Amino acid sequence: MKNENAEMRNHQLKRTISIAAAAVLLLVFSGCGGGPSPSLTVTGDCEGFSATVNIPLDKAVAQSQPRAKVFDVFLVGNDGLIAQLSGNELSGCDLVYSKENAWEIKSELHPPSARVKNLARVVIASVSEDPQAVRLMNGAEAQTITAGQLMLHKSLRILKEEGTSQKNGRSVTVYTTQYGVPLTEFFSEENISFAVSGFDGQSAAFGEPESCLLICNENQIDLLLPDIRRKIENIAGVMTNPASFHIAATGNGIPYDLEQAGRVLVFNLDGLGYEMLRRAGSEYAPHLNSLKQLQAMAAYPPISPVSLASMLTGETPDVHGIHSRSDREMACEDIFEKAKAMGKTCAYIEGSQALLNTSLAPVLSLNDKEVYENTCKALEANPDLLFVHFHEIDETAHEYGPYAEQTMQKIKEIDGFVQALCESFDGRVIITADHGLHETEGGGDHGQFLPEDMIVPYIVV
Repeated sequence: MKNENAEMRNHQLKRTISIAAAAVLLLVFSGCGGGPSPSLTVTGDCEGFSATVNIPLDKAVAQSQPRAKVFDVFLVGNDGLIAQLSGNELSGCDLVYSKENAWEIKSELHPPSARVKNLARVVIASVSEDPQAVRLMNGAEAQTITAGQLMLHKSLRILKEEGTSQKNGRSVTVYTTQYGVPLTEFFSEENISFAVSGFDGQSAAFGEPESCLLICNENQIDLLLPDIRRKIENIAGVMTNPASFHIAATGNGIPYDLEQAGRVLVFNLDGLGYEMLRRAGSEYAPHLNSLKQLQAMAAYPPISPVSLASMLTGETPDVHGIHSRSDREMACEDIFEKAKAMGKTCAYIEGSQALLNTSLAPVLSLNDKEVYENTCKALEANPDLLFVHFHEIDETAHEYGPYAEQTMQKIKEIDGFVQALCESFDGRVIITADHGLHETEGGGDHGQFLPEDMIVPYIVV
């Protein structure tokens, strides 16, 4: 019995010691004796991190996963004081919480001005290339800006009315505060036409840049368009003097075209940017350049499945749901479903593989010559809607460059195919492209917010 009591007392003693040890650890890691400290956010050009315990600054920044290899760190105080440190000189700095100074920086290796007290947040600002940088295009001139870099630009305070409540005949109006950088910090007021694309595929066209503000939203930049009461979130780029409409107009207008013209033939000349067609001229594209050309904005990102989905649905990527080359299932009905509901017949001629799952299975072709031959066969059945996708301009431009002689010769070949097919078709013809390409050291590429990638020809016959 005595042995059993002794074992019980030992067990209770060990349990008490364990509870006490856990309490001590909680006090140590909470930063104070009054319970867990409030979190401190590391944001800006990174994935983000929230510090809840005392931690070396370099470790907190590393856990936030900065997007650029070289970056600066802004220590932002609640009193408006901001200290800027180089991202490679953070050792010896600690994020420490105390009741007296809240979150603060402690360092014996930095000047005293680094010891910011009552920290509001820590902001990472990319110095080297950042994959999430917003591209600001003014013609051929490009500059980039990131969420963290907006810290260095003059901001305006914006009061947004959230609502009014009443009680006992008294009213209270509540506002939230945002800080934004005017778009005119980056563009001249002479530029009166703009287009913006979001990383999720949202898009908008607008004017009067003085009324538009870039807003830092944690680790992304939003564009506030006050005149039309709209905000484009997580923007990829802003472009001056853009094309007048979006490539989604193709699919959006198909029902109307079928009603008005009876039959519609759509060509997607994969990779044929507006600038490429302009440089091809009458020497390499005599038929296409004999027709009136408009300009259209490709969907963002300007890659084949994304813009193709916009052509086939009449929607932007934030609606149709195609954002990458791995996406295949569209979130809305396609033009073939719309045409079928109107009692129309359809045909779809593709390259060697289908890029998207559509309601109408495409006829696959080994190469563009076979695309042409399969289109000729399809025309014999007199479909009301025929969609034709030529691929080899894009493939050639990737290998040799968008303006190389080989690419120009391929444009010439496709120009001949298109002319022959148009001459044998009676109805409305739409000729466009899913994207263009820009030059690289090894040939050509696309997928960026650049005029060469984003602006494509749009021809209606």
